[in-house]
Amino acid sequence: MTRLASAMFLALLFPVTGSSAASTAQQAPSPPQSIITVLRSQDKLYEAIPAIVELNETRAAALGVGQSFSRTVRSGPTTLTVSAPSMPGRSTFRSSAEPGIPYRFLVSPRAQDVQSKLINGIATQFGERQGPFVIVPVDVD
Repeated sequence: MTRLASAMFLALLFPVTGSSAASTAQQAPSPPQSIITVLRSQDKLYEAIPAIVELNETRAAALGVGQSFSRTVRSGPTTLTVSAPSMPGRSTFRSSAEPGIPYRFLVSPRAQDVQSKLINGIATQFGERQGPFVIVPVDVD
């Protein structure tokens, strides 16, 4: 009986509530955000080479043929870059993401580089250093 009385006394001294410091603290509102989706085309050119995608200078994904990824980003200036390991050059798309608007981009092989390789040889394949892939915006359905 004394254990029960002690437990009741402690319960009165230290009541248990459903709130905690984390749940009662004021949370700062999240900044305006946008969703960016990047899809690699089904094109088989360079199919064995991953398309390395960077979002705002941070590696976001290595995409194989037909793969995609989505990320939430803060609204404002946004840079998407695509490159390939062991191949020179990169393709960059710069824009300003508006709050709440979804954006979709397509990564595909840069076809004119293949033609330039066949005509001028491998030394000029990526003469403008734009890389083997290109990244372009596409309409969101």
